[in-house]
Amino acid sequence: MNKSNQSFKQFLIKSFLILASGTFLSQIIQILAYPFITRFFTPEDFGLKTFFLTIVAIAVSFSTGKYEEAISIPKTDEEALDVVGLSLVLSICSAIFFSIFFFFFRDHLFEYQTEYDFLIYVILVPLGIIAISLVNTLIQWSMRKGEFGVMSKVKIIQTTAKSLFELGGGYFGLGGIILIIGALIGMCGGVVTYSFFFLKQFRELGIKFKNRLKKERLQRVLNRYIDFPKYSIAAELFNRLNNNLPVLYFSKYSTVAVLGHYSIAVILVSIPSAIFIESILKIFYTAFAERIKNNPSSAKILFIKNLLLSTAVSFLLALGLYIFGKPFVLFAFGNQWELASEMLPYYCWFLIPMNWFFISLYVFILLEKQKWILGSNFIKLIGAGLGFFLVKENGINDIHAIGIYVGIVLVFSAIQLLISFLLIEKRIVESNRFKI
Repeated sequence: MNKSNQSFKQFLIKSFLILASGTFLSQIIQILAYPFITRFFTPEDFGLKTFFLTIVAIAVSFSTGKYEEAISIPKTDEEALDVVGLSLVLSICSAIFFSIFFFFFRDHLFEYQTEYDFLIYVILVPLGIIAISLVNTLIQWSMRKGEFGVMSKVKIIQTTAKSLFELGGGYFGLGGIILIIGALIGMCGGVVTYSFFFLKQFRELGIKFKNRLKKERLQRVLNRYIDFPKYSIAAELFNRLNNNLPVLYFSKYSTVAVLGHYSIAVILVSIPSAIFIESILKIFYTAFAERIKNNPSSAKILFIKNLLLSTAVSFLLALGLYIFGKPFVLFAFGNQWELASEMLPYYCWFLIPMNWFFISLYVFILLEKQKWILGSNFIKLIGAGLGFFLVKENGINDIHAIGIYVGIVLVFSAIQLLISFLLIEKRIVESNRFKI
């Protein structure tokens, strides 16, 4: 037993080092590029890019029916690959739908009108939907197989491709559209890398991919995991809306420049989050998926240890950004980003609720509690929406609005975390009763 625990700990440490090292290198590339990129482009350019990414993120809520979240659940790889096939088919169909939709209605939907609207919404948004959907699906497959090395390579390739394109476009003064195309190139870099790995896995398993696309197989997966689209689409939509409420609020009641400043604060928080917290959580997901099936009591211990570790890391990272974030922004990016430097000390604390949200989300997914995800995300969206309503009604400035938003999300994420712990306790009781 001791050897088993020791081997498991070694697996966790090794997996973390592999995933964190690739993530660290990719974020270093981004850190080195941004002092130049933020001088080549204006806050308005960053605001338009952020709005584009928000539209893609919201559309992705529908694109696969959230079936990719079920990839870690099947006991056999063959059934898991059926889920992958269904997710890919749905993502392509969704992209075609959104392309047609934006072709007819883009002029009536968006506040910011530019000369690139047709290119952005009819072509680039659908391509972004396909790219993110494919990456999300293949990430789930990689997590199922414990292939963290592939995930590290993807991060490096995505960041390098995006940064080089943005630097080149900025140097030659090609305009803000370069930031949007660069984001898409980064997404596509992930698709290509994951696809090579995925096809290799197919050959090793001796399975033909076209067999995964047969109507009867797709129909079986569609029915077996129907709770994912039934509850998770709305849950994911509520979550995306909640995460992007500041973007939607600023785009409606402020300026595109303010939206650009906010995006820089988000980027600076996402860098340490990607290096440390996301690496910890992805490994937790893989380990928890295995333990919750066979040993729920062990899964509970893993849950508690992961919670304590990731929360401590989140707090220390947030504290560092709170103290050093503002002078760093002004020094590295220039004085034109002063508003971003004022937002950062408030937004940095979002690291803690974001960590809690993903821990509880993974528990809900693996216990197939889609109703709980739906209810939790809906209530959190209502709370955050009410917060922004009060912000507007009381004339609170944009900087303090961020602080209020983070505080509300912190409270609701803590409640969601408690619920996920109680669900684990319930699973342990059920498991013990079955043994008796």
